[in-house]
Amino acid sequence: MPRLLSAVSVSVLPSLSEGLSNTILESMAAGAPVVATRVGGSPEALEDGVDGLLIPPRDSAALNRAIAWVLEHPEASREMGRRARARVAEEFSLQRMIRETECLYARLLESPPRRKRIAGSIQSSSKGSEAR
Repeated sequence: MPRLLSAVSVSVLPSLSEGLSNTILESMAAGAPVVATRVGGSPEALEDGVDGLLIPPRDSAALNRAIAWVLEHPEASREMGRRARARVAEEFSLQRMIRETECLYARLLESPPRRKRIAGSIQSSSKGSEAR
């Protein structure tokens, strides 16, 4: 798939609803210029005009203009693809996801169990009620 995506002139994802799209991330990793709708996680993955183009959902005219721009500006589009490849390598790499997951687990292990915090606040509240 990376070889195929690296050969395309533009990768288009005109979704109406989307999470964080693997299609966008894979296209970015391959250096393909991406045009996507501004839904779900697309704005998290792409910075409009920097490493991709984001358009409003259900706007076929904007979709047409964005695709045409990519095709009419091949050097700028290649540069956009290079920036996208760098961004996905830095922000969405497996190593970064592992590191952030480890940090989350470490924070959770350092914090007191939630059950105890809730029980403690219930006990505090009931003591205040008894004093009244």
